[in-house]
Amino acid sequence: MVRRIVLILLLGAVLGSGCERVAKEVVEPQSDYLLLGYDVLTTPGRTVTLRARLQKGKLLRDQEGEEIRFRLDGELRGRGRTDNGGFASVAFTPPRVGDYELQVEWSPQGRGPSSAIRARLLVACRPADAPMVVTDIDRTLAATRKRDFVGGEAMPLPGAADAMKRIAKQRTVVYLTHRPDYLGRKTKQWLARHGFPRAPLFLSRARQFLLGSEKFKSRALSEIRKDFTGPGIGVGDKVSDARAYRTNGLKPVLILHIDADADAGDLRELADDLDKLDDSVQVVTHWRDVEKIILAGATFPRAAAQKHLRDRAAAPDKRR
Repeated sequence: MVRRIVLILLLGAVLGSGCERVAKEVVEPQSDYLLLGYDVLTTPGRTVTLRARLQKGKLLRDQEGEEIRFRLDGELRGRGRTDNGGFASVAFTPPRVGDYELQVEWSPQGRGPSSAIRARLLVACRPADAPMVVTDIDRTLAATRKRDFVGGEAMPLPGAADAMKRIAKQRTVVYLTHRPDYLGRKTKQWLARHGFPRAPLFLSRARQFLLGSEKFKSRALSEIRKDFTGPGIGVGDKVSDARAYRTNGLKPVLILHIDADADAGDLRELADDLDKLDDSVQVVTHWRDVEKIILAGATFPRAAAQKHLRDRAAAPDKRR
């Protein structure tokens, strides 16, 4: 219990908000509980484990011994009882390629179905050799500021949702974010509200979050790439994203953010940061260019972005 309290306090500090605000933002409205469903990416005919988690209170205490029901198209597909980590699980075998959106639900003891708390869980079943696009969320799909992280108030980057909808018609899409898993419900709501395509979402557990973004993403991608070996592209906003993608055989695309008030020193520093990347990384500033890379085979070399930054820094007016 002490370790859990420490982890929650650390996460609250990292997110720039206290435990009470975190709980207020993520637990079910009019309730003191958080029910999470964990998405799955798999291949046809393979039996996978579906998992859900039930937690309570501002410290998100794991709830043991509670029955969680798993439904597909309203039909009960299994029941699981939560362990001491708050997790319940059932087996599921998708018969063919497609999306299987299950509902997980829990009812407080002594109350009927009308009081049930529900969450969504997506099983995305894809061919093992299908081309893949993995994308980060914060400052990649969302123009996230620190105070937006929990509240989910960020707006999408211009063109991101429309580009992702077109990309999803031709590629397997995966959302991979370092956000902690208790933000799963808020993140899924944000993606749906802003018109992003439905696709599996993978977030970090508390201990994984504390490992740091690059290590978490690299390990997650390593697991995904054991089963999905087709060509892949990874989109992110940090040098560490590009390294994690490259390590796991994905071609990295880096979305470069240039602050409106950046001075010449800032521009040169940004150009120098790109020296940490190899020539396989493509660098863009807008989602229309990401789409060109993925669907049309366009190239936006790192060196071209560095030249642009250094030319701007050297100009009398950096805004030219």
